Amino acid sequence: MRIRVAQYFDKDKILKFCKDTFEWGDYIAIVLDFWLADPSGILLVADIPDSRTFQYKPVAISHISVCQNHLLWIEGIRVDKVHRNKGIATSLLQYMVKYGIKNGLCESCALVSYDNINSKKLFEKHGFSQSCIYAYYNVKIKKRLEYSVSHIIIKYACFDDINLICAYLNNSKFYLEKNNRYFNNWKFYKLENTFNCIYNLIDSKKVFLILDENSTICGLSIINILDDVDAFYNKPLLQVCYLDCMNYCIYSKTIYLILDTLFNYNKHKNVQIFVNGSIDLHHLFNNNDNYNVDTFEKFIVYCKKL
Repeated sequence: MRIRVAQYFDKDKILKFCKDTFEWGDYIAIVLDFWLADPSGILLVADIPDSRTFQYKPVAISHISVCQNHLLWIEGIRVDKVHRNKGIATSLLQYMVKYGIKNGLCESCALVSYDNINSKKLFEKHGFSQSCIYAYYNVKIKKRLEYSVSHIIIKYACFDDINLICAYLNNSKFYLEKNNRYFNNWKFYKLENTFNCIYNLIDSKKVFLILDENSTICGLSIINILDDVDAFYNKPLLQVCYLDCMNYCIYSKTIYLILDTLFNYNKHKNVQIFVNGSIDLHHLFNNNDNYNVDTFEKFIVYCKKL
């Protein structure tokens, strides 16, 4: 077996073993062209010689990205069903970890479905630990709703708020309990409680503050508004990428406020919500004909120091 960088001529052979990975199919066909051309990442192929022709053929893939804060992100490990349980996934993972070490990166992370027992065993066997658990809701909204939310408001954060935000995070039990990662493009980045990190997020117009009746911060959210077509869902959508509230009782109110304030009913059809796995939002959407939880899944962020 050899591991190499994938080429465009591998595409059809890769897609043959990446069709029915999960019950719902697989997302590899959607992202494969992007991964092949990704300047900040590498699509790896593991191939073996064919027993008849002796020509090498792809039997496994994985994608790695070098991200901000010296982070190596691992995703999309796939092995042809015929060649599973032969140590190929292990070889790929070891190769990727060595790549991160060789290139001076500090941490390697991956996102694994909570129910994917084999992947969990693979990462844990090689020294990865569970950093945090996130729940993912993909919610379809049929029509505009009228909300009655009192005592709190939501607003864009500005640069003058940076010190207040840092102070809030310093005292946030939620943040201090390792729930300090935010979603972006199916990766989870550390929300660093530093001036530069908060400044950059505010500059990108992604930070929203939840304020009480005294204009005191009682919550913080990172929002991504995709007005262009999203690659995965082929439509514009709203993403709640991080949500930290001082009290659990205001999570529901905050979700209502976000939808009422930021959801564009003329453009958006979906809202994706990522929250700590211990927070259950089903009660917001159950028994309501205006909502439909299209997808719900829990994910584990696995991390390893390099």
